[in-house]
Amino acid sequence: MPKLALLFDAESPHVDNYLEAAASARRVDEIAVAGPFAATRYPKFQTAGGTPWRHFANERELLERFRPQVSVVSYPADRSPGFVRMALEAGTHVIAEKPACVRAADFAPLARMADSKHLFLMLAVANRVLPLIRRARTLVQDGAIGTPYAAHLFLVADQTRLKSPDYGRSWVARKERAFGGFLSWVGIHYLDLLTYLTESSFTHASAITRNANRLPHTAEDSVAATLVMRNGLIASLHDGYYVDKGYQSGVSLWGSNGWLRFDVHGTQSGAGRTLDWMTYGKPGAERETFQADNSNAYALFVQEAIDADARNASPMLKAGHSLHLLRTLDAAYRSAASGRLESIG
Repeated sequence: MPKLALLFDAESPHVDNYLEAAASARRVDEIAVAGPFAATRYPKFQTAGGTPWRHFANERELLERFRPQVSVVSYPADRSPGFVRMALEAGTHVIAEKPACVRAADFAPLARMADSKHLFLMLAVANRVLPLIRRARTLVQDGAIGTPYAAHLFLVADQTRLKSPDYGRSWVARKERAFGGFLSWVGIHYLDLLTYLTESSFTHASAITRNANRLPHTAEDSVAATLVMRNGLIASLHDGYYVDKGYQSGVSLWGSNGWLRFDVHGTQSGAGRTLDWMTYGKPGAERETFQADNSNAYALFVQEAIDADARNASPMLKAGHSLHLLRTLDAAYRSAASGRLESIG
């Protein structure tokens, strides 16, 4: 059975999400963590699933001695490429916490290395594994709405976090360390969802970014973007830290023979995640409701990587797709600076 490694430190995001994912993972022989911070975080998780855990002094020692098949690499964006490279050089598949770099050009050689070694390199765009998203994708691919024409996506999070001194001191508030702000930290999930639903990619992007909260952060707290896809679809995206707590979200997709919409966070209906769609010519709209709890997305994502390795199967997204998402971010930020529609390489 595969061995799983978690590489992180005190600056890393989503540490507990990944520790919980590891603790609940099935068909794993051993789990390993490294460094002094990990030593303080993992003990409360190590008995949850019964899988043995090991601790190493540092990341290099872990990779050389433990030799994992799958590794989760979660570090600030400006420090992540070195650890991703270290893991790939050790011959392990990598789940990299997004955005995993501060510009796409830093990720490109890592994607080439992963492909040359026949290893997974996946940004952790975990929402794509949620049952609601899988169902929506099936509907789109089975032609329930016909040819996709247009989409609107929005995700609004709390502005409260921005006003915390800890946030202001953190790497996520600094564009030079984080790639960008809301778009590269949260909006990337919705960019991935659109490519996943439609099996297409982006060709052009335009964007406006702002610090609507007027706080001294160099990473944006709001963004409005327009995107063009290779299949001809046009999409609008609006993201920002606007509400006092929680989330508001929505995805709508219109096609030649119907429409589809859903709420990833389950905040609009109050009844959990809802998926609504209509096929023209059929009586009325249809609805399915899914559990509103979002805590299991990372666990599902990590488990799928473990299972793919065990089956010697293709990953759920290839290194080239992760690179494409990052190049889309690059184009959006270039557009915000230039005021022009930018092409995506």
